Amino acid sequence: MLAADMPRALTLFAVASMALAHAAPAGSDEGEARYILSADASGVSARVKVVGVGTKEARIPVRRGAIRIDRAVPQRIDLLVELDATKIEAGGGRTERRLLGEQFFHVDHYPTVTFRGDRMAIDGPREARIGGTLTARGVTHPITLEARFDKPIATAGNGAPVTITASGTLDRRDYGMTAWGGVVGRTVHLEIKAHMLPEN
Repeated sequence: MLAADMPRALTLFAVASMALAHAAPAGSDEGEARYILSADASGVSARVKVVGVGTKEARIPVRRGAIRIDRAVPQRIDLLVELDATKIEAGGGRTERRLLGEQFFHVDHYPTVTFRGDRMAIDGPREARIGGTLTARGVTHPITLEARFDKPIATAGNGAPVTITASGTLDRRDYGMTAWGGVVGRTVHLEIKAHMLPEN
């Protein structure tokens, strides 16, 4: 479990729960704050070290997403961010073709990358850790992302948009991306920007 024994986190959970109980967005269930993702204002970047180059970065556009927060138990969430791997941007050329190809994302067979979050440990008014799974190339592994909200978490559900920036790392080999091991680093640094709009 994520920091279940942290007294400070439990206190913040209680504060968030009380605030959320009085802030229902239009059209949502009484016990939930619901948001949908604005794809145009969201995206994901992935960075990896490359021998002789330094760092390479790729960007993956968001296809769709949503988040649902349980007011009674705010640490229990349902977050979805679905990425369009077929539209990876990495400066064009060979790097981009390799990322799209069979040795890496293999987009002809696996066009989508998906992050699902199902639990949240609150570390501060705007900081949390979101635990869930990441699926790429048809392979799913657990991952925890460090997240920052642009507004206090306790105000979720007051009808205003929310932007979540989340970051974490993964080992690309866990997802079958083992090519170029002597040149491309195995640790990938992810950053997800999710701009969420209240669900009508």
